Amino acid sequence: MTAADTAAPPQKYPARVFFIEDIAADTRLLRLELDNGRKLPFRAGQYALLTAADVEPRAFSIASAPAAPYLEFHVKNSGHGFSAFAFNNLAIGSPVTVDAPWGDHFWRPSARPLLALAGGVGIAPLKAIVEAQLEHARDAKTAAPVHLYWAVRDETHLYLDHFFLSLAEAHPAFAYTPIIAHADTTHAEGAGRRSGYIGPAVMADFASLAGHNIYLAGPAPMVNATLPLLLERGAEKDFIFSDAFGG
Repeated sequence: MTAADTAAPPQKYPARVFFIEDIAADTRLLRLELDNGRKLPFRAGQYALLTAADVEPRAFSIASAPAAPYLEFHVKNSGHGFSAFAFNNLAIGSPVTVDAPWGDHFWRPSARPLLALAGGVGIAPLKAIVEAQLEHARDAKTAAPVHLYWAVRDETHLYLDHFFLSLAEAHPAFAYTPIIAHADTTHAEGAGRRSGYIGPAVMADFASLAGHNIYLAGPAPMVNATLPLLLERGAEKDFIFSDAFGG
């Protein structure tokens, strides 16, 4: 049994920061290791409550797949709470308490085509889900299509662009479509991006979404605007797994 298969109850784990990278002007990537080499049993797509010092805990999706030897988080600076603490106080070696796993927006093993729709830092849980699906397909020797759409405000927020382009080169069944909301149409097309919003992009590309497992994560307005469009295209309600958040 792997960590991805285990439904573990949440508990608090002491951890330490071992990697920090500023991946956008307002977003910081953190990688944590649990103390004593422990491994967190969780399902791809779940989240953790992070806290340090006397800062109030805050939820962050786990961006790493369960098989990874670390926990990865994409922390967008809200200007307060743990996110501000992460930008102003955390350093390599800083202690962090991880309360996890939480959430029912997690990957389900399946041979059905997978469609992942991310808005902004909603890419974090979907990165883990896409990686889990591709690993599952490799082990099962299946080739169901996996398509990721990632919508952001501007080019600077495509901080995992090279990662997903490389993933697409390594996995023929995986397709990646970045979308920039306010991009100049001509420039976006020339750079291999789409312009506009994620719902209309999916509607333009799919005549039917019947038979797909669909994972949707991002700001609440994006999720709320996209869900009805998916149903219009034949997506089955019981196979849409959505995670909406503010900020």
